[in-house]
Order: sequence, then C-alpha cells, then structure tokens
Amino acid sequence: MNILLVSSDNNKTSGAFLSLVELAVNLETIYGYNVFVILPKYGDGISLLEEHQINYKIIPTLSWIVYNNLSIKSIVKYCIKGIGLILNVISVLYLCFYIYKHKIDIVHNNTIFTYVGAVASKIMKKSLVWHIREDIEHAFSSKLFNNRLGYKLINSSNRIIFVSNYIQSMYTKYIDTTRCVVIYDGIDTSFYKVRPILTNDLVNIAIVGHLNRNKNQIELIETLHNLLRKRVTNFHLHIIGDGELRSELEEYVKYHNMGSYVSFYGRRSDLHVILDTVDVVVSCSKSEAFGRTLIEAMFHGCLVISSVSENNASNEIIESGVTGLLYPLGHMSKLEYLLESILSNSQNQVYTSYAKKGQKIAFSRFTTNKTVENIQLVYSQVIRDISKYE
Repeated sequence: MNILLVSSDNNKTSGAFLSLVELAVNLETIYGYNVFVILPKYGDGISLLEEHQINYKIIPTLSWIVYNNLSIKSIVKYCIKGIGLILNVISVLYLCFYIYKHKIDIVHNNTIFTYVGAVASKIMKKSLVWHIREDIEHAFSSKLFNNRLGYKLINSSNRIIFVSNYIQSMYTKYIDTTRCVVIYDGIDTSFYKVRPILTNDLVNIAIVGHLNRNKNQIELIETLHNLLRKRVTNFHLHIIGDGELRSELEEYVKYHNMGSYVSFYGRRSDLHVILDTVDVVVSCSKSEAFGRTLIEAMFHGCLVISSVSENNASNEIIESGVTGLLYPLGHMSKLEYLLESILSNSQNQVYTSYAKKGQKIAFSRFTTNKTVENIQLVYSQVIRDISKYE
C-alpha cells in the first residue's frame, strides 16, 4: 500500500510532526507500506525524515486557518490569506501529479491546518484520512478560511481521526462523527526510563512547550514566585521551549529576582536528556488537544501535574491522585498547595507512587506501536469499504 502523509509544518520539535515521522517509520518497517511525505516549506524536520530514509517532497503551500475576530489586523490578514490561497491551486495540481506518479492509495492529512492534500485526493479519486489534532477555536482563536466549504471537504473524508475525545467534542457541530475514531498519539518507547525521583532536597521542575498565552507558563512562574515569598526555595524551574512570550517571561523572572531559580532552554530536540534530571513536569495549558509532553514525562518516570478544564484533554491521560495530579485551570492557590506539599518532602513516597503508576499506565496505553496499529486498522477499513463498492 502507498500512503501519502501531508504535513502542515516542518519542525522536528512539533508534536504533530514527530507523530507523523513515527507513523511513517513504523508503517514502512512493521507493515511494509511505501510512505511519502509532503512538506509545506523548508525546516529542520527534514533531518528526521532523512535520518529514517523517508521519501519526502517540499511543495510550498499556505494554511487555510485565519483569526476568528474582526480586528483590522485580522481582516488584513484574511485578505492576504485569500490571495495566498489562490496560489495553492498550483500546489494542488502538483500534488495530483505526485499522487498519480507514486500510485498513492490513501492520502493522510496530518492536521486540520492543511487541506491541499484533501483537494488533490478528491480530484484523483483517492481515499482520504483526515487527522485532527487541534482545537483551532479555543487554542488558536481561529477558524477555517471558509467554514462551510472547509467542513464540507473534511466531511468527505473516508475516515476522520481525532487525537482525544475532547477534540472530537469540539467539532461535533461541524463534523459528522459516524466515520470518526479517537486514536491517542503514541510515544516512542525510548522515552521509557525507570529512575528515582524526589530523592534530593532540591526539586527540579519542568514545563515544556511553545511559549505563548495558551500554554500559560506564567501561571507556574507566578505560583513559584508566591512560594519564594513564603521562603520555599528548594526548587529549580526548567522552561523548555521558545516563542513570542519568551522575552516577557524572562523579564518577569528578572524583575522578581528569580534568575537563580529559573532556566530558559529554548527549543530543544533532546527532551529525554533534560528529563533525566527532572522530578516534576507541569502543564498549565488553557487548551490542550492531547498532551504529548505529559506522556513523555510519564514515560520518563516524572510526576506530572496538569491544569484541567473543559478545553483540556489532560483528564483523559491523568487520573488525579493515582497517576498524577490535576488542578483547576486558573486556581493558582491549588497549584501552589500541590507544589508546596511536594517541596516539603513530607509525602515523597506518595508522590513517587503516583509517578510509578503513571508510568505503568502510560506505557500500556500510549506507545507509538499501539497508535500505528490503530491507524493501520483505519487504512485497512478504508480499503475494505472501497472494495465493497467496486
């Protein structure tokens, strides 16, 4: 079987891109499929594809996602995006030729941010699987360039995969769920490591992700500042990621004299190495489609703490007080209470047991092999359905 994976980014630290690479590698090595990847632009993700000898082609394309507001800035961008989307017609035609040349059986759109592969699949009368990983409305304050036509195209897919029940629930008003399936992203087993945590007085805490308002790193930093004011000082925070809020966060740390307690690492591809020294990983996201970094931390034996809200899938991953800890988004007093309890070293045995149980459960539910197996079953069902009508 020949599979065409269409990516919306080319970033080797992006969860969606890492999932695409892992899927491509396993489809070829385990199932013997021929996999081809379409990239929308140049980027460092190419190195991962080349490392695993995955066929790829760069076909410049523009996303169809626009801001969901009526500000002057968003209107101007909407108009520019409209002009840019016209140029995607050329990309669609090239994709049609690529599908014909490589005798593609299934086109797999890896995220909702790209659509050109879907259009090409329809022109070429090929099967389409659409992977939806993002809550564009809440996490990105965005929408499709044309909702009516956009969701009509998505609903024409042979199968639609959501990365969590939460994400599926966000699209029920737009998408017919009869051909939908929830498949959690899997993590490579190389992240799995049995090791001790919370054995020293100094507790290493990490928060991982793009530095933006949705990831909400400031909630953790402010909470730790409150603990410093209470003379709780036995921690070090490792902030892993980069983004538009980095300078603002660095300024907050500097202004409040937290420099000796906080380190900024920038964007890193060696997360597993950093996690070797980390005891606790925290997520404060306002909206989280799945929570790949939480799974990576659980695989690595860390205690995980996450915000939970109606726009967050963390409660599909963590059972609070069993495999990790949850706190209501925005309730900094609750997060402060949890962290202070951990830093007091009074219940280390309890928290260590949460981490061990979390590691065990995560490994049983969220491996790459399990994810790829489920996606391969989707492909088989699609081909089987088509065969019935031929």
